[in-house]
Amino acid sequence: MVGIQPVELPTARFLDAYRHGAAIKNLEVESVGYGAVPIFNEPHGPQVTFDGVRRVVRTNIKGLTKSWVLYNENYVATGGGGTCFGDSGSPQYIAGTHQVISITSLGDPLCRATESNTRLDTSYAGQF
Repeated sequence: MVGIQPVELPTARFLDAYRHGAAIKNLEVESVGYGAVPIFNEPHGPQVTFDGVRRVVRTNIKGLTKSWVLYNENYVATGGGGTCFGDSGSPQYIAGTHQVISITSLGDPLCRATESNTRLDTSYAGQF
C-alpha cells in the first residue's frame, strides 16, 4: 500500500548488545496501544473501557529475560504509560524508527505495568 512504512525486525540477540551498564535503560521505546483505557475511580474497583483511539507513549526498558522485554510503564512513577488489557499484539518500536523489538503478549488488566512483551530478537519468543 502506498504511504505505509513496513516495520523492521531486529537481528538475532539485538537487545543483548545493550545489556551492560545503563545502555538498556537509556534506550527510548515507543509503545503503541489500541484503545484500552483504565478507569480507576469507579465504586466497584478498576475497570477498562475501549474507545478505539490509537495511543503512543515513550518508555524505557527496565529489564530483559530470554523471552520478554520489561518496560518501565507505571504511569504513577513515570508520568508516561504503557500497554493494557486489549493491547495484545501491539508493537514496541525503538523511538524514531520503524524497528519493532517486542510485541505485547499479555496485557495488564489493570494497566499498571505488569504486562509481558515478547522479544522479537530471540528464539525464546513467547516461551514461559
